Amino acid sequence: MRMRVEDCITLTERAVGLPRGSMYLPTRTHEISHPRQAAMLLAREMGNSLSHIARVLSVDHTSVIHGIKAAESRRNEVLEQMKVEK
Repeated sequence: MRMRVEDCITLTERAVGLPRGSMYLPTRTHEISHPRQAAMLLAREMGNSLSHIARVLSVDHTSVIHGIKAAESRRNEVLEQMKVEK
């Protein structure tokens, strides 16, 4: 089942405590960009196309590709740290 991009964004905003709609802003601060990238990854994993995610966030599809790769990299780093701590 596919989750709407807007729902992925809202879910991520709530999870990190951002004001509603803040991820639609073009800001590049880490406080906004990292959660935005996580929302891109979630939206992609929920079956949305790169072009659709890009349209919803008003960015280029290549920005979505970069965002997904960055979010995956951060996720993998956290998982590696968790393995080391065990």
